[in-house]
Amino acid sequence: MGSFTREERIMRRVIGLAKRGTGMVSPNPLVGAVLFKDGIRIGEGYHQQFGGPHAEVNAIGSVESPSDLRGSELFVNLEPCSHWGKTPPCTRLIIESGIRKVYIANTDPFPQVNGEGIRQLREAGIEVVTGVMEREGAELNRAFFHAQTHRRPWVTIKVATTLDGRMATRTGDSKWITGELAREDVQWLRFAHDGILTGAGTVRTDNPSLTVRLKGISKQPWRIILDTKAALPLTSQVFSDSWSSRTLWYTSASPDDGRERIPVNEENGKADLAQVMKDLFGRGIHLVLAEAGPTLVSSLIRTGFADELIIYMAPKLTGNGPAFFRADSGMDRLADALVLEPVSSSAAGHDLKLTYRFRRS
Repeated sequence: MGSFTREERIMRRVIGLAKRGTGMVSPNPLVGAVLFKDGIRIGEGYHQQFGGPHAEVNAIGSVESPSDLRGSELFVNLEPCSHWGKTPPCTRLIIESGIRKVYIANTDPFPQVNGEGIRQLREAGIEVVTGVMEREGAELNRAFFHAQTHRRPWVTIKVATTLDGRMATRTGDSKWITGELAREDVQWLRFAHDGILTGAGTVRTDNPSLTVRLKGISKQPWRIILDTKAALPLTSQVFSDSWSSRTLWYTSASPDDGRERIPVNEENGKADLAQVMKDLFGRGIHLVLAEAGPTLVSSLIRTGFADELIIYMAPKLTGNGPAFFRADSGMDRLADALVLEPVSSSAAGHDLKLTYRFRRS
């Protein structure tokens, strides 16, 4: 802690608060806020739910006496909004509260903000300091920033493999490769994402529910199904369970079976991923978790739509079975291999959780 400045220590607290909104605020960013006056923390809050009050509003509302706000300092990890959306602009409340100084980690790339919030605060005579724990703030909201910049979701591929990289045995047996703790961690991973993406092959073989099964959690991600031939039966769980309204079915065919379809172009039997990503972004789906077989996983990687890879690796060897990535051509030499950036590694019971990012030129 001694290597951090006072402002950085407080911003670390802000980022910790912001993380509490994980799984509940998307497509909004994760935001926390802390208020200090005369060296004493007088209030704090975070954005708790999409459509609800922003972090700054909750922090200001937590202060015992409104008079304490005059001359105080506000720490927030993202530039306060300056426009009317589902809630009023936070800049107006900050200015009216008499806050004298605002510390910010990151500028908000959302087109309706993008520096305008900072400009309004400064124009009102409030001192604004930017770039406090900027890298950590950018990592926290990487999916939000990515979506605003690239106009498509951040896609994380999740796979469970043996030590020799197999997703199943040659007979297709895959339940279960990893242990109970790893599988519980996947539930939290699903909760943190807006949608779960898979292909027709996985649905046909495993008939997964692709839901979050955690005690006390009712929010469910979208199930995003790529089924160009409309070959999946109505009895599949994603179409027949109590969360069927949370299924997005992309298909090139036009079946007359009552299911709501989203038309998608296909080439060589595969869905146009660029079209799918554009549609998902338009629906406010900014965080996608791909839980799929080698065909879709490989397509996401080859087309550059994969941003992150999480591998749950079990201490098992099978010596046979499918690997999660297949290259069509062009990787005959090690020099041609894709090189990923390691992010983190941790234990999940007897299994390992390995996180990597795909390099972008």
